[in-house]
Amino acid sequence: MKTLIGEVPDDWTVADLGDVCDVLAGPSGELARAVDLTESGVPMLAPKDIGDGWILEEGSAHVSPETAGRLERYRLTPGDIIGVRTGSIGRYALAGVEHGGWLFGTACLCIRPKERFDRRYLLHYLRNPAVRDWVRQNSLKSTIHSISRKTIRSIPLVIPPPSVQESVGGLLAALDDKIAIHKEISLKTAELRDLLSPLFLTGSLPRPYGEQLGGDDR
Repeated sequence: MKTLIGEVPDDWTVADLGDVCDVLAGPSGELARAVDLTESGVPMLAPKDIGDGWILEEGSAHVSPETAGRLERYRLTPGDIIGVRTGSIGRYALAGVEHGGWLFGTACLCIRPKERFDRRYLLHYLRNPAVRDWVRQNSLKSTIHSISRKTIRSIPLVIPPPSVQESVGGLLAALDDKIAIHKEISLKTAELRDLLSPLFLTGSLPRPYGEQLGGDDR
């Protein structure tokens, strides 16, 4: 069977995302304008806090518990997928247990499966290049790209059997974990390079290490 992401087995199904998931856009209008950000309280996610598959937990804005109480509809529950709908559209992340009760802001959206569905599979489906291209092609094109709740709901979703969802979701999540580890190693290695570079370039390293690193120049 031909689908948005390519050929899939004939016993798989395809449905609009909105048929199997609730899609909620962040607060807008007067409700959004009434939000006063604070330095502490309940975290409220903005697009800058949503990476490609992860949620940045440091540096996010906060609102008071009183304000959060008026925004109950926009609270995350573990297993929700939060995405960016204005600007750099196409970024999604999975809310974990630690994000339960957090809020998502105006330029974000929340995708919440209505039934048993492997969230990890859904996250990686939304991050598939073909799906991202579809979203961009169907976005509202102006100075800043944006995508409506209606368009998100109409994304063609390929639905394999639950066992396949779990296998695919688990495998891709494990690869994500490995990527994260390698990124952390790369970051720490770059920091070490920047720390040692002045010592290498000025000859300030202790003599034995300098000789070993410099090699034999004869």
